[in-house]
Amino acid sequence: MFKFKFATVLASAIAAICLLAGSAFADSGLEQKQAEIDKTVFEEKSDEIAGMGFMVTNTGVVGEYVEIGISPYEERFADYLYSLFGEDVKVVEGIAAIPYSTWEDPASTGIASSETEPAGTVEQGNGLTFILAAAAGAAVIAVCVVIFVRRAAARR
Repeated sequence: MFKFKFATVLASAIAAICLLAGSAFADSGLEQKQAEIDKTVFEEKSDEIAGMGFMVTNTGVVGEYVEIGISPYEERFADYLYSLFGEDVKVVEGIAAIPYSTWEDPASTGIASSETEPAGTVEQGNGLTFILAAAAGAAVIAVCVVIFVRRAAARR
């Protein structure tokens, strides 16, 4: 009897953790936002963006926002993208991709060296969602254990 109830409590706790972890990594609409941004910057507004003097090098979901890389990075270009997509995006300096098979000396191509050299580490998501899910899972397990221990003690 004791083992059966303990197994039931443990299974309930594991199920709760799985539900919380699943919701932490669920599609929160950021992928749809990225698809909307891709369509806008690479198709609908690509000529306008090129006419302004910059290019979008990449887009991607990073943590809780969609990151848009632009080259060259200037505040007026970032402000333009913020006006299109709102504040739930982050505009960063993009790095132009240069395939190895056609790589030429940057000085001979006219590409600024900042576009061909890494700008530093890529900012990753802060992992806060995972930490919150893990903490919630730990809290569920702790509550289940406390309930189990109190019920077991009350029956003795």
